[in-house]
Amino acid sequence: AALCTRRLLVMEEIFPCVPLHHALDAQAALVARQRGVTKEEFLAAEKARVEAESREAASRGRLVRQLSHNTYERYIALQRVRAACWRGAARLYNWTIGVLTLGASRYDFAALSAEALIPINAASLVDELLSVTAHQVLIDGCFNADPHPGN
Repeated sequence: AALCTRRLLVMEEIFPCVPLHHALDAQAALVARQRGVTKEEFLAAEKARVEAESREAASRGRLVRQLSHNTYERYIALQRVRAACWRGAARLYNWTIGVLTLGASRYDFAALSAEALIPINAASLVDELLSVTAHQVLIDGCFNADPHPGN
């Protein structure tokens, strides 16, 4: 059976997705582990930090400064390069010291990949969501009130 016809496109079969809240939850757990705290402690500290920043900005009549889409993209690119360098260094180590010690001293690539924090670009997601919704409302004159991959 075709997944794409003139009348139907089944998105879940073409591009399997992880719900955003699951991805954000996993990202929070990774950051917490890197900082040596539990996920709950990390989230409580972040909530307190954001609330304090909001009160400070409100007391001065300003908005809280947010990172832009481009700033996130540059940071994500930097993190990808950093992770690639670590993987390259681990491969080099495994093929030199690891071989000389007959495998007794080797780096685990899976552990290195698990520790690489490449964040979700929340600014890009918001930009895309607003762009799509604004186009539907302002250009098309109607909008999808039930947005999910099947619609």
